[in-house]
Amino acid sequence: MEVTYYGQSCVAFDFKGSKVLLDPFITYNSLAKDIDINILKPDYIFLTHCHQDHVADLKNIQSNSGATVVAIVETAAWVRKQGVPDDKVIEYNFGGTLSLPFGRVKMVYALHTNSTPEGDYAGMPAGYVFFVDDTKIYFQGTRL
Repeated sequence: MEVTYYGQSCVAFDFKGSKVLLDPFITYNSLAKDIDINILKPDYIFLTHCHQDHVADLKNIQSNSGATVVAIVETAAWVRKQGVPDDKVIEYNFGGTLSLPFGRVKMVYALHTNSTPEGDYAGMPAGYVFFVDDTKIYFQGTRL
């Protein structure tokens, strides 16, 4: 497993060749100012919530990579409004577990607020527990 911390709460994992990006905030992130978002090619983008400092580069990275975006239902609706095709969005809810090529991912509660960059309601914020082989990783989308 390889982990890359881009700052804020933006983290990338390489799980057995599957590339996962969490909360894509790079362009306006001083810790990631030297990162070219055009070279990022995740297979999956997970969103914990929809605040600008968690989704600023979502559309560009998704368009360049064809990544599947994973989010809670209301945030997923906002993702679709950004032009991400339906077949590239996975929406699910608290307690649900996805089975993906690298392992399982359970959506859990994360205490925070959640609105779109435009100020609209975007559902509850979510955390994720990644189960990859014998490793468990909890990610809640707060600054590290």
